Amino acid sequence: MKREIRHFNIEARSAEPEESPTKIVGRAAVFNTIAHGEMIQKGAFAKSLEEQDDIKAYLGHNPLNILARRANGTLELSESDQGLEVTIYPNLDSQADRDILAKVQRGDINQMSFGFMPVKEEMVDINGEQVRVLKEVRLFEVSVVTEPWYETTVAEAREKADADEQPEPVPADHSTEKAKPRHALRLAKLKLLEME
Repeated sequence: MKREIRHFNIEARSAEPEESPTKIVGRAAVFNTIAHGEMIQKGAFAKSLEEQDDIKAYLGHNPLNILARRANGTLELSESDQGLEVTIYPNLDSQADRDILAKVQRGDINQMSFGFMPVKEEMVDINGEQVRVLKEVRLFEVSVVTEPWYETTVAEAREKADADEQPEPVPADHSTEKAKPRHALRLAKLKLLEME
């Protein structure tokens, strides 16, 4: 299938101005919002999140710049009523990861995107406009990036609540029967989400 790119704005924050952030929190896709002739339906990621245990988080969609992965518990993904919610726990022992957190906090890196393959889609007439509705997608990665696309998603760097909040990575299962094929990228753009 043809490779497609979508991005979302992000913002980095910490609980206190003098504290360094320890995680990146955002919304990588927004449901039921038409943008650029397409819309992601609520529930589009549900099957993928249930079946895939090793989705990854990258910097700029580059597998050499991995920030976290679902298989070891350092990437959390879920669907809310609003969209695809993402929490990335970078490696605080890595200077490169701490640099990324600082750049997200300052706003130098201020978008998030995701890579997926459409599984079920449909063209629908909405108020006289032909809209591509993504009903089910196979999600395989999320990334922090620097280019915008949509105006309705968010990401920010946050301070952890306590020392136990950052998960301890667990070894991934590299058995061949769990290996999954690679898929073409599709990205989405992120907008600012106010911290609670």
